[in-house]
Amino acid sequence: MVKILLTSTQATLFSLPNLEYDEFIPLLKLEKTGVTQEQLAAFIESGKTVTLSAKIDSSKRTTKLVEIIASPGKTTLSLDISEGKSTYDGDGLIRPRLSANAKNTTVSPAKDTYSEIGEKFQLSIDIVDNHDQSFEIDFLANDDHSDLDTGEYKNLLCGKIAISVFQDVFSSQEIKRLTDEIDFLKKFADNHSPSEYAGNYCMSAAERGISALLNDTTHFYSVDKSHKRRNKVGFANKGAKDRGADFERLGLTKSTFTFTVYNVDHNLRIATKDETDLQKNMYRVVTLANGSALKTHLDNDIKDRRGKHAYYFSVSDDFHTLLLIIDNSDASSETYAMYDQHGKTSSSGSYGQIESGFARQTSWTFLNDYMNRGFIASQYGRVTTRLWKIQRKV
Repeated sequence: MVKILLTSTQATLFSLPNLEYDEFIPLLKLEKTGVTQEQLAAFIESGKTVTLSAKIDSSKRTTKLVEIIASPGKTTLSLDISEGKSTYDGDGLIRPRLSANAKNTTVSPAKDTYSEIGEKFQLSIDIVDNHDQSFEIDFLANDDHSDLDTGEYKNLLCGKIAISVFQDVFSSQEIKRLTDEIDFLKKFADNHSPSEYAGNYCMSAAERGISALLNDTTHFYSVDKSHKRRNKVGFANKGAKDRGADFERLGLTKSTFTFTVYNVDHNLRIATKDETDLQKNMYRVVTLANGSALKTHLDNDIKDRRGKHAYYFSVSDDFHTLLLIIDNSDASSETYAMYDQHGKTSSSGSYGQIESGFARQTSWTFLNDYMNRGFIASQYGRVTTRLWKIQRKV
């Protein structure tokens, strides 16, 4: 606002109406490219909208609320600063403000920070709590009092984002630790050398993957890059169901599920007489129709929790142990992938087809178990699948 002052006393003789030319009216927006991707679990432009300051142009005032699903730790955001309304003041102060329900969370900068239209506002968020939580960050604009004329608008709401953390939802960076561990060990598991890999390595590989995922070398079987054991965790007289129960007692699982309702073609099983037949029938003996209780369980597990999800699971009544990664961070391209000691399996692809993945893993293991029993028609195992959804410890 322009004021005419009396020189001797600085009293205001009169003032002109506020024409907003000296006001700093920015608009902050976060694009997906403005988030460090490895720290991100999901970037969601939700159906929710937020109404910003009435001083912002009406065409820009109502905008989609962007929600970030983040993992605990530091997440760096880079927000675009554009004009909320055209004025002659292209710079000022912007301050982020955490909502009151944010727990064990800090932002930097936490005070008014000089900013310019056309530049980026850099924000670091440090979350040191593994519990589920959701909160918002408001961005408030003020004049920096550096111009000849000082704007009068204060604490204009010029942007807002939502942040959520889920104990059982992981970032790209965390999942990469898991897959990197599997990629490292698979060549040794394939060759059964050195001696660490001499036996059946599926349970060891699965736990090494989770150990890497959670950065936990205490509760899971863990081996360093020189193939030396990091702890005394072992599997003597234990199967996946026993280790899953251990994880559950330690608070490292979000949910558990047991499923047995597969379709088994026993005629085809009995017709499998040798290894040649087994190779031909290995993915045909067990099938699973869409709409199963298994898929319903997984749907409920990940519903409203976008990001990357990790499961420890076994098939054919603990005959084989694997890891499952579900990625629903992008609603338009949800995927799944199953890993064992030999790496990423052929049971991977669109999440909508995950039942066929479970059927494939169950079919070949069920038939291999049948082979181990001597291809005797009356001797066969179970098709039980057990799953544990992994979460961070609190």
